[in-house]
Amino acid sequence: MKYAIDYQFLPKGAKEVVDIGRVEDIEIDESGFGLLPAAGDLVAIPGDRSGDRKSFRGRVSRRAFRYVLGYCHVQVVLAEVDDAEWDDLSAK
Repeated sequence: MKYAIDYQFLPKGAKEVVDIGRVEDIEIDESGFGLLPAAGDLVAIPGDRSGDRKSFRGRVSRRAFRYVLGYCHVQVVLAEVDDAEWDDLSAK
C-alpha cells in the first residue's frame, strides 16, 4: 500500500489549520514498517534554503486516515508548542 502524507499546522489560538505544503508519498515495505508520527509526538519539518517553504514544528494533535484504491491518505495536524518543549528534548 502507498501512503500520501499531508501535514497541516495549527498555530496557537487558531481555529483553522494551515497547509504546510506538498504531500510526500512513502511506500511501506513488506514488513509493514513505516515511520508515521503518532498523536503526542513532536515533529520538526525543515524549510528549504531558498525560503520558499517555511519550517514548522509542533506536537501531533490528530491524524485522519482515508483509504482509496490502494492508497492511504493520512492527514497529520501539528499543533504549535512552546520552545520550552523542544528545549526539554535536547536537555535529556
